[in-house]
Amino acid sequence: MGLIPAHAGAIRFAGARIDGRPSFAIARAGIAYVPQGREVFANLTVEENLLLGDLRAADAGRAYVLFPMLAERRRDAAGRLSGGQQQQLAIARALMARPRLLLLDEPSEGVQPSVVLEIADALADIAAAERMAVVLVEQNIDLALRLTGRAVFMDRGRVVAEELVDGPARRPGPARRPSRPVAGDGPMHAATLFLDGANAVLILMLVALGLAIVFGLMNVINLAHGEFLMLGAYVVLAAGQAGLPFWAGLALAPAAVGLVGLLAESLLIRHTYTRLLDTILATWGLSMVLRQSMVILYGPGSHSVAAPDLGSVMVAGAPYPVYRLAIMAISLAAIAGTFALFFRTRFGLAARAAIANRAMASCLGIDTRRLDRWTFSIGAALGGTGRRGRGSADVGGPAGRSRLAGAGVPGDPGRRARLDRGPAGRRRRGRRARQPRRRR
Repeated sequence: MGLIPAHAGAIRFAGARIDGRPSFAIARAGIAYVPQGREVFANLTVEENLLLGDLRAADAGRAYVLFPMLAERRRDAAGRLSGGQQQQLAIARALMARPRLLLLDEPSEGVQPSVVLEIADALADIAAAERMAVVLVEQNIDLALRLTGRAVFMDRGRVVAEELVDGPARRPGPARRPSRPVAGDGPMHAATLFLDGANAVLILMLVALGLAIVFGLMNVINLAHGEFLMLGAYVVLAAGQAGLPFWAGLALAPAAVGLVGLLAESLLIRHTYTRLLDTILATWGLSMVLRQSMVILYGPGSHSVAAPDLGSVMVAGAPYPVYRLAIMAISLAAIAGTFALFFRTRFGLAARAAIANRAMASCLGIDTRRLDRWTFSIGAALGGTGRRGRGSADVGGPAGRSRLAGAGVPGDPGRRARLDRGPAGRRRRGRRARQPRRRR
């Protein structure tokens, strides 16, 4: 499956050479893999595990026909199943994509004999019905001869014997049937404080959500996330200077920052995935490049983006700006959309599978490389939406770091939201640091 590189020779399938190809490409070529130890995604439900076998399938009914027990446990976490049930789940997941070749590694390990026979019958039925080839690695000779027509015996990696058998033998038994899928100043002030707090919390949730997605799926500590916040504000500023409405700039910001994140991942971040320290250094260097680029383009001063005047509404007897309520609604929509993306779509299912077991997800045909690219882009885009929570947005790199500090990431919360990175600013800070204290 491409998990271990071939040192010699060639591997061909259906006339095409497949050694050297990534695991997801091999899986998409029609090869399914059931590893030793099953490798089910323990935190996902049985049905979610099955759908990972074929993300285009409408449901998992095909697997429930082969293994009715899975229909009864479809809402349970896979980690709660017994060893035999997990083995049935792993095989059913592999069969979901209707492969031309099924690779089975020690399917009887840790499984009681009665379940082994049930698995063997199911595999023999499906192999005969769909003309599917099965390559079985097994120490249980009876099981191996029950399923195969050609047996190769190996000892310490070398072939010592080879034998043709009569063919798969199946025990007679009942046909399987499909299973059913299974008023005063106090209240006014409190209401205003509550809405202001909710506004800040929602913005921080967006920032933390982008960081959590990138770190959770890619294991990348993104020190440039504060600069992605800064870029979002600069996009709104540039849109206003170009004569576009404020709301157009607000819509362009996450798209533009997501594109920057996509380019950064493709050109820089992807080369450091396996080295945590290098990812920290790479994202820190990226943050410096982005910050200094904005200084070159817009100067070292601070800039403000005037918010549109949408009037105000009465909340608990006190006026409250409609603009802030709109920003809160947009933030809620972004958070809900992100939740739906990762918990209600096949993309999210693939992403959660990659978090749980990256190698197995790749063996199931999931392109983890493309998943990384889009995940980093989504995390960056969420950062680009998180800098417009106030009536006027101050644009500057330290502002992003301050917002990251509120989201639980080290930053500079004590600095003002302005770009003060010039030589004069450094000289002023140096003189203040060298000035001796006066004795009283």
